Amino acid sequence: MFERIGRLAEKTADGLSRRSFLTRMGLGALAVATFVTGARAGPTIQCVLNGGCCGGSVWKYQKIVDGVSRGCCRKARCTDIPAACAAYTTCCNGGGACLGGHTCYKDTGCNNPC
Repeated sequence: MFERIGRLAEKTADGLSRRSFLTRMGLGALAVATFVTGARAGPTIQCVLNGGCCGGSVWKYQKIVDGVSRGCCRKARCTDIPAACAAYTTCCNGGGACLGGHTCYKDTGCNNPC
């Protein structure tokens, strides 16, 4: 198999060594594999209005990074830093706090679950 590829390299590329040909072929295969598997450069970030226990008048959006809830945000694009324990949410009939975008607590210190 290696000899066949080597002969193909000699026929198709004038002035290109076998090693150069195989390097380029390997890089091409890596690019195709990356495209097919859907590899990406960064994380997938979603902002969900009233998602999880986020909501209310201030921390309206749940920030989800690669499928994991990361907290509540104020803005629709989730560009602000999510609050670890966000007050002013829909938790405990509007008087509680939301931890990490998925757990409700009675107090803003996130000590007493609802």
